[in-house]
Formats: sequence, structure tokens, C-alpha cells
Amino acid sequence: MKAFLSIALPVFFLSLFVFATIYMSRRFGWYFGASSPKGYYWFFSLLVIIVLFINLGLTMATSGFAHIVYMISGVLLGLLTYLFFFTLLIDLIGLFVKVKPLYSGIASIGLATLVTAYGLIHAGNIRMTSIDVPIQGLTRPVKAMHLSDIHMGHYWSKAFFQQVMDLTNKQNPEVIFFTGDLFDSRYALKDSNLDPLNNLDIPFFFVEGNHDVYTGVEEIKEMVRRKGVIVLENETTSWGEFQIIGLNHMLADDEAFDMHATDEAGETVKSVLEKLDTDPDKPTILLHHSPDGDQYAEKAGVDLFLAGHTHGGQMFPGTLFAEALFKYNRGIHDFKSMKIFVSLGAGTFGPPLRVGTFSEITIVNLIPK
Repeated sequence: MKAFLSIALPVFFLSLFVFATIYMSRRFGWYFGASSPKGYYWFFSLLVIIVLFINLGLTMATSGFAHIVYMISGVLLGLLTYLFFFTLLIDLIGLFVKVKPLYSGIASIGLATLVTAYGLIHAGNIRMTSIDVPIQGLTRPVKAMHLSDIHMGHYWSKAFFQQVMDLTNKQNPEVIFFTGDLFDSRYALKDSNLDPLNNLDIPFFFVEGNHDVYTGVEEIKEMVRRKGVIVLENETTSWGEFQIIGLNHMLADDEAFDMHATDEAGETVKSVLEKLDTDPDKPTILLHHSPDGDQYAEKAGVDLFLAGHTHGGQMFPGTLFAEALFKYNRGIHDFKSMKIFVSLGAGTFGPPLRVGTFSEITIVNLIPK
């Protein structure tokens, strides 16, 4: 099954890009009265290939020129996504309402541009959310912050991270939990971008995400340690009344499939939790980048499982795919005696847009049960 999915998913998305290219070429040829759609085939084919190549091949580029090219390409990827979506939508409307082809083309371009502009602006507006989590055995309330998926790189910089930390510090939390993807490009991998962590006076617990691994996870961990951050690597530690478990980004078990899981030692949530020396009667919080392995976490006595990774799909219609792909896609969930919270994340990956989701940091009120 894992081998099938590893082939099927890339083939599906490649087929989708091919279909979108052919479809938009034919429709725009018709919209604008071209005698042949050949020119549009060349235009859309080259544009899609170039945009995909840049987004896949230049993520880790560090030059200023590559940085600018990558930023433009990411916005174009978002624009093309919505151009395809609105072309489909307007064609469906055209089945019931007759509109001149030229007007349909103008409407597709106009709506795609407006939604892309909205997504760009909306992605930079961080929303503070709050959840209450009753914890068995806790004797006093604790105010924590959950941060995830900053994605410092070509789009999100030190200024954005500073904004996240300023909003966090204004809440006067007692502890901060970070569940991965602090970086997503070596373009931003410099000590100065971590200055927002200067003068930390409360515990800041960190676990890796898949994009940290792609970027250079050991370097990142060493950088944040120098700022006073507590990095957890498949281990348990204590803080106050709590037992904190921090896991590297890994599969739930040997039968699971996730093309983003990055643990190179072959460990899984199941195998690591079985080996850790934990106290099932102590209030316990688990940090893992993706919301996988719920059954093993609950069995280990975890009260609260904090994760990110999904971005809630980030942009409609990706939100629909995320709902189908992830058992826990966003927000708070119950699994038997355990609570699971999946953050939408503060930053973005790929197109720097949010449509149908929002950029999130979360107050976690831990209260005695």
C-alpha cells in the first residue's frame, strides 16, 4: 500500500497539472477568439513548467536573484491555481447563463487576481486563537502558547517571526510549545533571524518539522539551543507538574504512509513511545510535527497531543484535499481520553497565500480536570 501511494499521489498531481494546462489553453483560446489554441498551449505549458521547476528546484537557493525569482514564482503558482478554478467555475455557470466568451475570459482573470491578492494580504494577518484543555492530575491552571510552522525562508522573515513572538509575549504565557517547521529555506538560515528569541525568560520547547530537516535540522537545532530553546529529540523531560514528550518527525508505525516523514533512523511514533520511560499517571503533553500516531500517544498516557504540519490545506480548494488526507486536519479533537490540537500554523508553504484558512498562534489554557 505504501509503495502504491508513493507512486499514485505524484502521478495524480502531475495528471492534474497536465489537465489544467490543456484545459486553460483550450478555454482561453476560445475566450479570446484565437483561430488555434496552439499559442496558448505553448504559453501555459511553459509557464506551468517554469513555475513548478522554480518552486521545486530553487527552494534552498541563497542568492538574491534566486530569492526574487522564487517569490514571483510562488505568487504565480497561486494565481494559476485560481485561474484554473475560476475558469472551471465560469464554464459551469455558462451552462445556465449565456455569457460572451470574451467576458468569461476577463472574469476568470479578474477573479483569480482578486483572490490571489486577498490571499497574499490575509496570509500576513496572524490570528490569536484560544483553547481550554482539562488535564487530569493538574493542581493549578497553566497558560501556554502553541506555535507551529513559521516557515522562515523566501517569504517569511525575521520581521514576521518577531511579530509572532511579540504577540506571544504579550500574553504572558508560562511556557511555549513549538511543533516544527521554523525554517523552510537556507536563504533565511542565519543567527540574526532568531533574534526574536533573545532574552527568553520562560521555557520554549522545540521539536523538528520536515522542512527543518530539508533545510538543515542539526544546524537549526544548534542555533535555537544557543538562544536558550529546549530541543527535544525522541525524549521525555519534566516541567512543573508536566511530563513533556518531544518526538522527531516520523511515521505513526511501520504500516503508515507519509511522504513528508523524515526520521532517518527508521523510528516511528509507536516504536519510540514504547521505549520511552514515561509515567502514565503524570499530566503529559506530546509534541510532534504532524498529528500522527494518536492511538500510540493515548496508550502512552498522553493528555494533550500538539501538532501542526497540515496548514488546514492553506488555500481552497487544497482545504478539501487536506480534510480527506488527514484524520486530524485543524483545531481541537478528542481521541478517547486524549485531546489533540492541530495548529493551522503561522506561516505558509508554497504559494504565500491563505484562502479558507488563517495564520494561527494559540493560547492553550491548561486547567485542572
